[in-house]
Amino acid sequence: MRVFDYLYYRAHRFYLKTEKVPPELSAISLVSLMQLLHILSFFLLLSVFVKKKVMVGKLIVVVIFIIISIFNYKRYVKNKRFERLNSIFKYDINVIRNGWLLMTYMILNLALVFSLAIYIGNHKDW
Repeated sequence: MRVFDYLYYRAHRFYLKTEKVPPELSAISLVSLMQLLHILSFFLLLSVFVKKKVMVGKLIVVVIFIIISIFNYKRYVKNKRFERLNSIFKYDINVIRNGWLLMTYMILNLALVFSLAIYIGNHKDW
């Protein structure tokens, strides 16, 4: 959960400066999207290993995203978690390195889901 805490903290700080939308909602959406991609990659990997397409419908994806977002809202907004995370990460001396690691994590997460989906889509014989 520490990765998601750091992702929420950095996204909240970024959106605090740039957006007119409340930064909490944007940061929660980003964290929830990354968690949803983890779940989807699990189903896609399962599909590769059993060599059978595991179908996850759009409605199921939306419902899972909503459930994850509600959980994250309670975790970060209701519990006023940003203040605690700010006290932990405020004096982070590796801000640039951790920022690059965070971006790499997000890009690899997206790449894994899309590459698995393309790989499974090309195997019509399953």
